[in-house]
Order: sequence, then C-alpha cells, then structure tokens
Amino acid sequence: MNRTAFRVALIGALLEQGVAMADVASFVESASAQKPTSAGISVDADSILLKADVSVQSLAQATQLVPRVSSSVALTNRLGLETKVELPDRNTQVGGTKVDTTLHFDPSAPIVDRVEGRFWKSPGGQTGQVVQLGFHKKLRTTPGVSPLTIRSHATFETMTGGLAAIGDTLAIDSRLDTRRMRLETELTGLLPNLLPGRSTVRIRMEKSAGARAATTQSVGYTQNWAVRYFGRLGVNVKMLRDSIDTANALQPSLRLTWNNEF
Repeated sequence: MNRTAFRVALIGALLEQGVAMADVASFVESASAQKPTSAGISVDADSILLKADVSVQSLAQATQLVPRVSSSVALTNRLGLETKVELPDRNTQVGGTKVDTTLHFDPSAPIVDRVEGRFWKSPGGQTGQVVQLGFHKKLRTTPGVSPLTIRSHATFETMTGGLAAIGDTLAIDSRLDTRRMRLETELTGLLPNLLPGRSTVRIRMEKSAGARAATTQSVGYTQNWAVRYFGRLGVNVKMLRDSIDTANALQPSLRLTWNNEF
C-alpha cells in the first residue's frame, strides 16, 4: 500500500469511528407563533452538538428560505462555546449574515463564579460585545429558616451602529453607538417569613452613554406567601428613578399578585 492509499484508508477509518460515536438525526419542526417551519439535521457527539436547518416562512406572499447553523462545544468542564449563524434568504439574497457567539466560563474563584462573553452581528451591520460577571453565594443555611443568599452580576455592553444610507453610499451610522453598564444585586431570605414564603430585595443601576445616554436606578422589595389551599400571594414595592424622565423624580409603585391553580 502506497502512502496516499494509506492516508485515505486512515481518514476513512477515523470518519467511520466518529460517525459511530455520534448520534445523527434529522428533524422537522412545524410552524408555531414563535417560529416558522424548519427542517434539518443534528449531530450529537461527545461534548459537541451541531445543528443545521433551513426555515421556511411566508411573508407578504413571498416564501423565504433561511439557512441556519448552530453549535455548542464543551471545551473543558468549565469552558463552553456556543455559536449561531443565520445566512440571508436564499430566494432573494436580501440582507446580511447574522452571527451570535457566546463563551461561558465558570471559574473556581470566591468572588466571581461565572464569566460570559458575547459577540453578535446583525444583518444590518450593527455589532455588539457583551461581558457579564456573575456571583452567587449562600450566606445562611439555618435549618427551618429560608436560606439567605446573594446573587449579583455586572454587565458591560458596547454597540456599534449599523450601515445607513448617507447620500448615495452606505456608511456606519455612529448615532447608534451605545455603551452600557448595568449592576444588579438580589438578596433572598433577608427578612424573616411569618408564613411559608420568600422575600427578595433587588437593587439595580444602569448607565448608558453615547446615542442613548441615560441613568436608571431602582430598589425593590418582593414578598411571596404560600397560603395553604388558596395559592400564592405576592406584594412588590419598587422605587424607580430614571434620568429620561424630565422631572427625574422618584417613581414609587405597588403591585399585588395572586396565583392559584385549579
């Protein structure tokens, strides 16, 4: 056997082994209110999930064929990568490619237990980058008492304007450029529960710069009680301050909720 024949045989053996270790299946999903009809193929291998499909939808008496490819790869036990690509309509070739990629990382650190980075690109040429830092920890685990937990995450987001018609040419529209920072903290089990239930305090601050400059701050308290035989009663009190409002005054709100299943 010469070297070329040996390489062909080796590649064929590796492909046969890979197919044998992976689950390959075709699928057809019927249309619903959230998504159109789609058909495709999925490949589920060890730590890898690949899905390719074509969606069919009818808009304004025109049929659109939109191919999509998505993948999910577990690089390590703590690192994962997800990618979604949507190509332009095959019938009209109108629009651009839509790309959305997310990288998840779960570090073994006492301060941050989740890091997520995301990059996306819209068919109109707008791009965005998002970095999120998450933290979750139980502060109290007393038997018979609701655990005291804290959950917090910070988000940093930048968006670059897409293409716009300026004269007879297309150029990046800087009026859509935005930078946003958001901090959210949630405390659960902070106050004692008189009845079986759950209390939550939420603090949120968001600041945007660029084309949509604004500052939003809010503090809210939610108490839910499980009322035996009757369902669940909830009370939410919230104080909001939004710089978009010309008065820039506090906006209090009170909401009562009742959930029950028959």
